[in-house]
Amino acid sequence: MPRPTTPRRLPRAVGLVLAVLLLAGCASVSTAAENALGRASEHPDPSPVTFAVVGDSITAWSTLDPALSSWVGTAHSAKVLLAGGWAVSGATTSDMLGGIDAVPDADVLVVMAGTNDFLPNYPDWTLSGSLERITEIVEETGIHHVVLSAIAPNDFRQERTEEFNIALQGLAAREGWTWVDPWPFVRASDGGYVDGVSADGIHPSKQVEMRVGATLRTAILDSARERLGR
Repeated sequence: MPRPTTPRRLPRAVGLVLAVLLLAGCASVSTAAENALGRASEHPDPSPVTFAVVGDSITAWSTLDPALSSWVGTAHSAKVLLAGGWAVSGATTSDMLGGIDAVPDADVLVVMAGTNDFLPNYPDWTLSGSLERITEIVEETGIHHVVLSAIAPNDFRQERTEEFNIALQGLAAREGWTWVDPWPFVRASDGGYVDGVSADGIHPSKQVEMRVGATLRTAILDSARERLGR
């Protein structure tokens, strides 16, 4: 699968202009996530950890209010502040690499990427190619402290998803990144979702997103404490 040419890097301030799409079907607002986001804005931690994200529809959030969609709204808190990033529905790792100029500087980078790489639309896909692009994404951001997340369960590509996550864990170990799998509580024995947590077998429910966000928030804090001494 050809990789789009990465445009010339722009100033980091451009990263504050987020290139995101709201995940379809996630229009309902979680009151808990809204309240948490409001508290974080009203009472910021004197020394918060900032994080940037790269992902697809499972990460995509609203530019107006991150609490409107995805795990990002729950990961954002008084001690863990969202700096911005790039997350678009249907994005492959090639797309993410092409949009890397939208990712601002931050203490920690969270990457949840690759589930769209092995769609039937891309018959030339290779696992090694995806891993290489994820490594390039991290290098291009210039952020040294990285949380690499497992991709979500998938009712249609269970075996490939499991294979991909095993490879991601190995990549994190080789690169010295923080590895986190926030999905075990919704992953069935066959690699898909357990009943009742996904409407389409691909995207998690709002309740699942909130729990995943809390797990990733902890991983961000742990990464910052270990590497930044906070």
